[in-house]
Amino acid sequence: MITLAGARNVFADCDGDYKQVGWKEVIAKNPDWIQLGVRNRGSEAAGKKAFDEAEQWLTSNAATKGLKAVMEGHLLRVGSEQTTIAGAENADTVEEIAKALYPGKVG
Repeated sequence: MITLAGARNVFADCDGDYKQVGWKEVIAKNPDWIQLGVRNRGSEAAGKKAFDEAEQWLTSNAATKGLKAVMEGHLLRVGSEQTTIAGAENADTVEEIAKALYPGKVG
């Protein structure tokens, strides 16, 4: 979905469909955007709180607050299920990502 939205995953060059990475690898890549891949919390309010907490962690953590994406506020609030589970709503997720990456050019 990231590619369909016009972006490139910084770990796209890995072999296979899945690669577990840690923050050390993310920091080394210094991405332009970071997806806050929060899991569904069951309600909109709980989801917002989880996204807020993830953002707060990134902006206050000494190791991550200097990342380009964090400093520029390029933190994509798209739940992890939206980008990992196939379904009819995937088109909406691609559009949501594209709108965030290219404001005023999509939708």
